[in-house]
Amino acid sequence: MIEFTIDKKEYKVGDLTIGQYYKLHNLLVMDDLASKMTVVSELSSCPQDELRKLDSYQFNMLWNEVLDNNLNIDPNTQPFFKKFQLKERTYYFIDMKKLTVGEMADMDILKSDPNKEKQIHRMMAVLYRPAKRNWFKIEAEDYDANTMEDRAEEFMDLPLKYVYGAIRFFLQVPRSLCETTLDSLMKTAKTKEEKEIYESLNQFTSELLGTGSLPSTSSLETILQKLEKLNEQTLSQHLTGLPIEKIRQEKNRMLSERSERNKTSN
Repeated sequence: MIEFTIDKKEYKVGDLTIGQYYKLHNLLVMDDLASKMTVVSELSSCPQDELRKLDSYQFNMLWNEVLDNNLNIDPNTQPFFKKFQLKERTYYFIDMKKLTVGEMADMDILKSDPNKEKQIHRMMAVLYRPAKRNWFKIEAEDYDANTMEDRAEEFMDLPLKYVYGAIRFFLQVPRSLCETTLDSLMKTAKTKEEKEIYESLNQFTSELLGTGSLPSTSSLETILQKLEKLNEQTLSQHLTGLPIEKIRQEKNRMLSERSERNKTSN
């Protein structure tokens, strides 16, 4: 926490929130003194008239601290937070194993928005919900699109540091599952034909996932479902090669032949 004093009055520079990011987005890339003063004033609630009382050295020292600590947010390195607390309320990340069509559809709409950089608070409102107790564990409440907008407004005060890790995690999970399933299929392939099919699938999926623009969550889920279905079919085919399955098939064949002979004799 950065603290500074002007005329014996103390000010604290807080974390950059989603709402402040929207408001200061254009100023954050500016290098002029007026823009820097506006940013510091917004983050610290210190009136600009008060900031003007600092000499150039003092303000530059303050700005460099703010830049290094509060504004140094790299989207690619931000950690993932399974939960966080905002205004004395705890919010939990969604259960990816219980992802609903509504959650996927709403996230796809927000990700596809031409101004998606202004939809961060709504994305977070889909990904995080108030905590509830489910027997012996605590998890996110069930998704309700009707409450999402109110929660999104609350998340305007959410520090930006919670955002990028969560969104990155959400987008990468379906991709990771697709790649893992493909790898499993390649390892279980027995025949030349199977290997050729999986190699084609692997090439297709790699091209799809490597286009530079991430496919929609729903499309990734569809790919994953198809791959898992193919995996189940392959596993079923491989099980027919087990001795116990061979015995079962032989037994059924013999019973069928006996039944046919009985019909003929009658």
